[in-house]
Amino acid sequence: MDLDQDGDIDILSGSYSRQSADMAGLLQVLHGDGKGGFSPPEVLLADDGEPLIIGNSEVEDDGGDVERICTRAAAGDLDGDGDLDLVVGNFEGTFYFVEGLGKGRFSATSRKLQAEGKPLSVSGHGDPFLFDWDGDGDLDILSGSASGDVFLFENRGDVHTPRFAKAKLLLKSAQPKVVDGVVFGEDAITGPQSSTRVWAGDINGDGKPDLLIGDMFTLTWPAKGLSEEVSRERYSKWADKLRALVESGETSGEAIDAHYERMKEIVRQEMTGGVWILYQR
Repeated sequence: MDLDQDGDIDILSGSYSRQSADMAGLLQVLHGDGKGGFSPPEVLLADDGEPLIIGNSEVEDDGGDVERICTRAAAGDLDGDGDLDLVVGNFEGTFYFVEGLGKGRFSATSRKLQAEGKPLSVSGHGDPFLFDWDGDGDLDILSGSASGDVFLFENRGDVHTPRFAKAKLLLKSAQPKVVDGVVFGEDAITGPQSSTRVWAGDINGDGKPDLLIGDMFTLTWPAKGLSEEVSRERYSKWADKLRALVESGETSGEAIDAHYERMKEIVRQEMTGGVWILYQR
């Protein structure tokens, strides 16, 4: 988006976690140079000259503030004044509104968006995308989530006064096909899994909005030298042993780590992700 309204496309990024306490919740901007290039990332400052951080209380010590880490920001004119505002998601799964003051400037205060007196929320990793999903002229909020479900928060206000409804489930995350407790190969992955990220637009030109969804999942294969049948049999015994360890109270780091090391002799796993196109009927 053109965040500073200078005619060039910019990149707005959140921060997943923190390398130090003062990084929690930072937003960063890479300004476009009009030639396809971008400046080094700069911390987005609020109108008071301080880094823009959602919420109004002091940043907590290492790792404790789930409302400020894993920030993901979407820009759009929510109040119809011609300036880009921000909706910022977080690890907690809630969403903050930050008023835009024009030309890349933003208020130093923020407020948590609500519906019927309760915060808008998803199951962790709020991922807002602003889009007129229902075609009524105002911006709605779409969001992926840690669970993989995709939600819609319909704007039942107008272009000047947004008023959001409670979450509507647009897409349930797909459950992988599990046989004997283990999923082998890509064929088991039939749809978006976990940690979904959402983009909306009319991809096929039929006049209806579609979805692009990024996700994360783990692919599993038999370990080298093992057939799928043998690998399944050994994995089943490994899983039984894991349950026995947990039930016995033997959950020390060393015992669990050692058991998971033995799993590498049975299966090979790779964490990856995909991009799914979902066309609206």
